[in-house]
Amino acid sequence: MSELGRLPMPPETGGTSRKHDEEEGAYIGDLHRAVVRERGLPPEGEEAAPLALWIAIFAVMLLGAFYAGRFGGSFDSRPHLVESPPTSGPAEAQPPDGRQVFVGRCASCHQSTGAGVPGQYPPLANSEFVTGPADRTISIVLFGLEGAIRVNGADYAGAMPGWGNRLTPEEIAAVVTHIRGNFGNAASPVTVEDVKRVAAASPDRKSPLTPADLK
Repeated sequence: MSELGRLPMPPETGGTSRKHDEEEGAYIGDLHRAVVRERGLPPEGEEAAPLALWIAIFAVMLLGAFYAGRFGGSFDSRPHLVESPPTSGPAEAQPPDGRQVFVGRCASCHQSTGAGVPGQYPPLANSEFVTGPADRTISIVLFGLEGAIRVNGADYAGAMPGWGNRLTPEEIAAVVTHIRGNFGNAASPVTVEDVKRVAAASPDRKSPLTPADLK
């Protein structure tokens, strides 16, 4: 029941004028205070939300902020780049360097310039044995060469060991390509398939080539 429903009944008329005025003033004062209190109550449906509801709303907002910070990434206008996971497999092998093979295996005789040593080791520069048919050059490197040959007007009678059992086809292809394209030479390169094909043509050969094999 509202405050207005609990007000005392108005004073009955009669009695002394002073007493009646006092009772009527008190009644009016009570009535005024009740009206003021009634106006302070919010209309139905506009009551203040319970404290538990505010606590629940705050908890949901806090949880949402945590989720956005944890899984939402940085607040950046630029697109995020997804990094690819590192591969666990072995790194791809690099092809042999023909120059390095030459320095390690050939330069001690033919010299780093390819000029050779007069009377002992023939030059590679401008040599028909290097710039001629690629299969012949590959065969010399694979099997070696023994016997008297003439290079650039000079005679040589030494022996060159074969490298087919000490170098891989990739290394032989790299070093033959190197000597055919350096020291003033400009012959075509060779491939690993070329080396394997020449080796497969003489699978049982154990001895070095002779000048007669090169004709």
